[in-house]
Amino acid sequence: MDREQQAEERKGRMLVFLAALILILLLTGSWLRGLLPRIGDAAAVSLESLRSAFAERTELVHAAWINHGKSPEQYLDVENWSGEGKLRIAYRMNRAGWPVDARFVGSRQNQGRNVCERLWETVLQQDADFEILGSINARPDLSGGGACLYQAADEGTLRYRFSDGGLEMIREKTGD
Repeated sequence: MDREQQAEERKGRMLVFLAALILILLLTGSWLRGLLPRIGDAAAVSLESLRSAFAERTELVHAAWINHGKSPEQYLDVENWSGEGKLRIAYRMNRAGWPVDARFVGSRQNQGRNVCERLWETVLQQDADFEILGSINARPDLSGGGACLYQAADEGTLRYRFSDGGLEMIREKTGD
């Protein structure tokens, strides 16, 4: 084989290599383009799961309020999710029977935080991993007015209404 043939053969192999590399880059780009929206969907599903868990637990507190004589302060013993026995939670209830404030009894864990943070942390037994936007007239009064707003980055904002215990998505994910 002479030099010209060797050069042509190398050139052919180089073209095949470049074509394979371009194909791999195109396939990787296509795969990533399909994956990225799913990552956002997973975050939205996670926020919806938190919304459902919070709503379910406030419903349980409401049911306990009905069963225990509609007291303005409701004490519940719940399993500690960390596996260390039980926790006693004191809920302050409005006249409609929905929690408007909460605290862990015998613990300083969530003292000094605002009403919305205390509610989130006691109902779900976890720190909010998103911004507590604050509250709209969220004084723990018994009239039932007010709400708490919770925002999870760009995935949406949740509003907990004191009047009826509803937790709703008030702003969906922005962008795209």
